[in-house]
Amino acid sequence: AGAASKRGPNVRLTICAEKNPAEKKPVVLPRADNLTELLAIAKKKLRMKKVGGAKLMETGAVVRGTADLDDGCVVVVCAEAIGDEPPAASTEHSQQQHSERGAARASETKEGAAETKGHAAAACSNHGDKAELS
Repeated sequence: AGAASKRGPNVRLTICAEKNPAEKKPVVLPRADNLTELLAIAKKKLRMKKVGGAKLMETGAVVRGTADLDDGCVVVVCAEAIGDEPPAASTEHSQQQHSERGAARASETKEGAAETKGHAAAACSNHGDKAELS
């Protein structure tokens, strides 16, 4: 409790967008247990279309609120929300599902194309037979 009272009601941070970390903006925010104010200001100051989460630039630790941040921290604001588990695992899983679906669709398309070619060839040969008969 003593540390929080020394910090004061506001926190001074430097924010930057994940896609453009070179563009940094200083901000002063009220300390809070959530990111509502931080994300709202980041969206305006960094001209971001979408904001979802934040992490510390130095450590990469996920930021859940501004209450425990030290003055002078550099916070990277991300467009997507950041979960507790590493995003790579969930991304690989969804990519694997997409590639499996894509492979299934591709095989269906190839089979369909082969059937169409077969019908076309049969039609041509039938037409040719009729022409020879007459």
